[in-house]
Amino acid sequence: MSSFPVIKLFSLFIKQLSKPAAGYIKRKAKESYFIRKYICIPPAQLYHRCDVRLRIWTSGVKKRSGYKIPPLTEERAIDDGADLLGETFIFGVAVGLLGFEYHRQARHSAMKEEKQEHSLRSLTRDTKKLRELVDTQSNDLDELVRLVEVIRNKSVSGSIQKHPTR
Repeated sequence: MSSFPVIKLFSLFIKQLSKPAAGYIKRKAKESYFIRKYICIPPAQLYHRCDVRLRIWTSGVKKRSGYKIPPLTEERAIDDGADLLGETFIFGVAVGLLGFEYHRQARHSAMKEEKQEHSLRSLTRDTKKLRELVDTQSNDLDELVRLVEVIRNKSVSGSIQKHPTR
């Protein structure tokens, strides 16, 4: 019987909370000069340049030299950068939860494997003890058989000596 998946529900709860948190980060990014200038705008401009270059390359244009990609307007770069920052936050939360779940599953598997190894060691130890017991009893049985033969031989030889043949 499996237990109630509290950890998975907690992970889902964290994922759901990350979306409004990303919206909050987007709003703060648009309000803060430092975040706008140094965190939002540079990745947005880089993303824009890569996107335009990829579109030009996939459209089959051979001659790219001399074409200067115009930068995004500051407002557009701030919006795109804030969106990128928010999506990065959501992605980071998802990756963190995935890593946590992987670690938890690995720990669970290791514990299960250790339990199986312990059980195997116990069975091996018990089998060894039983083998030793069987060997001891086999030796004891062999000794008893030998003693019975000795006693039988003595009784047969003793009866022959008591009653000499006629």
